[in-house]
Amino acid sequence: MDKKSLVARIMSNAVWLVGVLLFVSSVYFWMFRYPAHLAFGEQIQLFLLSIDYFLPFLSYPSGMAHYIGEFLTQFNYEIWWGAVIVSLLVVLVYVQSYAIISRETSRYGIVRVLAALVPSGFVWLFMLDRFSLLAMPVALVVALSFIQIYQLWLHRIGGRIMRHVVLVLMSVALYWLFGAATFIFGVFVALNEVFRLRDFVALTHIVAIVLMPLLAYVFVPFPLQRLYTSNCYYKMMDERPSLSYDAEDEEALLYSFLSHYKKWDAAIRKADKKMPDDLASRQIVLHALAEKNLLLDRLFEYPIIQRKDLISSQSGDMREPMSVSDLYFSLGMINTAELSAYNMQQLYFGQGVRAFQRLAECNIVKGDYRIARKYLNALKQTLFYKKWAEDMEKLIDNANGVEMHPYYGVMRNRLMKETFYFSDKELDNILAHSVNSSMDAHSYDYLVAYLILSNDLDKLAKLMEGNTNRMPKAVQEALVFHWMSKNPSFDGMPWNIDMQVMRGAVDFMRMMNEGGNMQTMRPAFGKTYWYYNTFASRKSK
Repeated sequence: MDKKSLVARIMSNAVWLVGVLLFVSSVYFWMFRYPAHLAFGEQIQLFLLSIDYFLPFLSYPSGMAHYIGEFLTQFNYEIWWGAVIVSLLVVLVYVQSYAIISRETSRYGIVRVLAALVPSGFVWLFMLDRFSLLAMPVALVVALSFIQIYQLWLHRIGGRIMRHVVLVLMSVALYWLFGAATFIFGVFVALNEVFRLRDFVALTHIVAIVLMPLLAYVFVPFPLQRLYTSNCYYKMMDERPSLSYDAEDEEALLYSFLSHYKKWDAAIRKADKKMPDDLASRQIVLHALAEKNLLLDRLFEYPIIQRKDLISSQSGDMREPMSVSDLYFSLGMINTAELSAYNMQQLYFGQGVRAFQRLAECNIVKGDYRIARKYLNALKQTLFYKKWAEDMEKLIDNANGVEMHPYYGVMRNRLMKETFYFSDKELDNILAHSVNSSMDAHSYDYLVAYLILSNDLDKLAKLMEGNTNRMPKAVQEALVFHWMSKNPSFDGMPWNIDMQVMRGAVDFMRMMNEGGNMQTMRPAFGKTYWYYNTFASRKSK
């Protein structure tokens, strides 16, 4: 086979080679680089298999696109399914675009392939935003399908006026069901009819495109911009898709993903390479350390400069704050965990399976079974959470079942006897109540860490009275610092402190007296409580 024939064969099969390469690269990207992104999309929605859930989607533009998109998104429950579905949509847009372009012209083969990649590339970019919905690629596939139908059959409808009436009505129906992406159908028809047939009546399709959102605006309470643009396929009502990769967003989603599935070792390994900047993610790292009984030994190995890195209320600088509910729940702060789940639904403009699971869990642990049943009844109408909801329903009105449960039994033991909501000013008292209620090491470590990060060493020393066991590194450093501030020597110190820690404290004080500053002290003492107390905690105020 000569070189020219080989090149010719490759070029003749370029469309399929590119399609396969596009599919493989897309599956790899979404499955291994963006798995938390797919999981997030599934967890912030609640798709129910019921007619009552379906009917409201017919009452607003793009509703059918959203319904089909949510149906497909629920398969992100298994990440590989989600990756395959997104990739199939990307490739389908590419194949349809190529078929449409090829029917219009048979020349410039490689140019047709490259041109067909543009719409699929747009779909890929659109889906990078965490709040972008599968409704957009679904709507685009439908619009391209009707363009193909027009090319094959609809343009043959007899009678010019009748043809345009049918096509305009079709554009109206497509817009109502699938939204602004279907504008390309009307634009294609108009351009095709005008340039091929010189039929300027086809401009009525452009008029229909302009008027349809205006008419819809009269009947639905949506912003006009949302009715005209791709914002109609976006979760957040007052924002627009970024069409770009946001590394910080994805890092936050990944930490939330690791927290939700209790992959604590993976979260610690990731933080060992680089501590995240997002508040919720930093809290997940410390939560992971606590779950592995490493919190008080490794507390200052990371650049932590604020006590809210340990635990705090939800705030605007959290990129994915649902994971905060996991922390509250694990500490027995059930009311705050429940409130967090409610707040997340408000933040994400809708109900989500992750929030519903948490609300059901909270109410089962508290014994509010009537409320728990409400959330379980909804989850029983889902595809992937039905079995979980049915198993949880067995705990309703079954106190012994809850007590014997390997996870919820522990949570009920951690449940505080008094009702608390989160308060920064009262957090030490709340954590103390949690410890007294559950006698749980997890809650105890958080109380000790909070006192250390608050520089409340008097309370810490009182808490440690009578403790002669070897204590974790951060506790030793804080107690030595407290002792040295009140005593001229280590004589009579009541705690079991390692000699290395005492020597380190002496060296720290000596270097400070010799004029040490934040920069010069960091190499030797940057991962100690002494450095935190003297420099980091003060800088953060």
